[in-house]
Amino acid sequence: MQVVHDRINGRLPFFGSGNLYTVDDMLKAYQTGWVESVSIGKSIMLNPNLVKLIKTGREEEIQTTFDWEKADSYRYTPAMLQGTMAGTDFYPPSKQRGVRYKTEHF
Repeated sequence: MQVVHDRINGRLPFFGSGNLYTVDDMLKAYQTGWVESVSIGKSIMLNPNLVKLIKTGREEEIQTTFDWEKADSYRYTPAMLQGTMAGTDFYPPSKQRGVRYKTEHF
């Protein structure tokens, strides 16, 4: 991240992204000083109520893995469920299956 930050030299906003699930993860990435903002896509996928959890001090309830027993609560599309079942790293890891392979595309 630092190399990219130094290269763009403030000419563009720089977003930190990737496996930022918890408030501590998000703050740590932001506080590096290398990014102007962080993206939290995987955390939102697992926690549609993420902002409410943070605002109400319930950070300990933030999920960091996909739990197949709670699949209906995530609002995943069938394609997202298939990607999670396959174990691609594009989706949050499955509690029951983990991440089985890493994509070459991202």
